[in-house]
Amino acid sequence: MSEYFVQDAPDLPVAIHVNLDAVDRIGQEVMSGFGKVPRRGAEVGGILLGSVDDGDRPVVRIEDFKPIPVEYRFGPSWLLSDGDEAHFVEALGQASAGESRPVGLVRSNTRPDPNLTTDDIALLDRYFPERPLVMLMIRPFATRPSVAAFYARADGSFEPGMAAGPEFPFRRRALKPTEEETHVAAIPRHESPPLQETSPATAPEPAEAPHETAPVASAAIERIAAMLPAERPSAWIWVPLSFIFLLLGVLLGFQAAVDFRGAAATTNPYDLKLTVAKSGDNLTVKWDHAAPAIRAAQRGTLYIDEGAQERPVELGSTELTSGSVVYSPSSKRVEFRLQVFPSDNASLIQTVEWGQ
Repeated sequence: MSEYFVQDAPDLPVAIHVNLDAVDRIGQEVMSGFGKVPRRGAEVGGILLGSVDDGDRPVVRIEDFKPIPVEYRFGPSWLLSDGDEAHFVEALGQASAGESRPVGLVRSNTRPDPNLTTDDIALLDRYFPERPLVMLMIRPFATRPSVAAFYARADGSFEPGMAAGPEFPFRRRALKPTEEETHVAAIPRHESPPLQETSPATAPEPAEAPHETAPVASAAIERIAAMLPAERPSAWIWVPLSFIFLLLGVLLGFQAAVDFRGAAATTNPYDLKLTVAKSGDNLTVKWDHAAPAIRAAQRGTLYIDEGAQERPVELGSTELTSGSVVYSPSSKRVEFRLQVFPSDNASLIQTVEWGQ
């Protein structure tokens, strides 16, 4: 049975039902384009497919979408050249003959202006004469879920500067939480800022245990003390006692060396514990948010290298303490390099690679 996200905001002229399977497919396409161009990311777009239930308040149902690739002749924006528009018209005709009809457009937006453009409106007016109609705009991010909003018209045309509906996170898990996630969310806890992709709770630091004499050394001291006479020893026993104290010094030195090596092995201030793991179609890059270098850093950069291009993702202190970033790869080998700055004059770099 299909699951849907419903947006029935009073400031929208229509109610909108989005199949969560379509959310998955659109989200993958958006993040794939976002990872192809350093810094800004390439936009993607396509045709929304579904149906319309007419009435006093129409209901637009979005069941699927058809991506429309472009040549990027005008940069990383989703703008159609003459050749792109010919392919668009062909795809629109094929979609109109199918079971689901075209009900609008979708595109990702990596431009400074979050609103509809004159190019969006011209495309909608030229090829979508029927109403009601929707336009789905998605703004992708590297360190948190994409954010989306609908523009909708029950009749008439779209206009520059028109208001969009409420924004919502464009990710299936956020739109339809599982029972387990709902139960966890109901437990009162400290909420992290919304910019974070994940926010693991920081466990309280265990109180430092007072230094205790090593059990082996304590036992040796007790045994040696028992061997000493209560009264002042005569001169003949100083030689063996010197040997005993020498042996005790060696024993204590050995125990201290063992303790030092154990402590050093458990607390390495230069290890960020950078890892990467595949989760569905995405990669989750994690690091130790409690590492001394991370705690001291006010900024950092995660460099994502897919061979022909390297994409830097700037991280503030909030993103660093979140401990992870989700990335959608467009190739079969990705290298991640995390650089953090514990101070203005020092930085720490760690690299991890993923491939299949």
